[in-house]
Amino acid sequence: KLERYQYTGLYTFFYSNMSSVVVKKYNIALRRSPILTKCITGAVLSALSELVSQWVSLSAEEKEKKLNWVKIGLMSLYGGLLNSPVNHFSYKWITNFTSRKVAVKWRAVVQLACSLGIVSPIQVFGLLCTLTSINVGKIDKKVLVNAIKSRYLPMLSSSLATSTIILSIAQKFLAPEKWSVFFSLAYAILGTGQNVYLKFQK
Repeated sequence: KLERYQYTGLYTFFYSNMSSVVVKKYNIALRRSPILTKCITGAVLSALSELVSQWVSLSAEEKEKKLNWVKIGLMSLYGGLLNSPVNHFSYKWITNFTSRKVAVKWRAVVQLACSLGIVSPIQVFGLLCTLTSINVGKIDKKVLVNAIKSRYLPMLSSSLATSTIILSIAQKFLAPEKWSVFFSLAYAILGTGQNVYLKFQK
């Protein structure tokens, strides 16, 4: 029993030290190359989210079915080349603007308004166009227009509610330069969780 406790203690100590080193190195990379680090983070998180979503959608009989690696790769490109840069530059502008032009007591409210009025509509539009094009297998203008007409507003309303909560947390606990990383992580977790939930509701 003593040996087991010693092993558990050593494992916890090693794991906590490794986690601390990883976080420290990541923060250094974030300071030195913010946009590159955020793009890589967004790409990895989007790919993992899509991978897990596809895996849980397979039934026990379909486990031998091949995963759609093309879609995983395309979602990774979306996360790294579209979503992360939009987050980075949008919130950089918002925080710079509000720090120079807005009084402290109104700053959080204005940041939230800018996020909901500017960032969320752009992100939802990009995500909807990306998912529609990937599912269809090509960029079809007619299909995109129909998708925007039928799905944009429901997706946007859901995004606005989620973004309000996520940004409120970020404003309280994180430095502005880390907001986009937090958003990528939060949306990846929420998206994956939603797909898992829908799978078990079937």
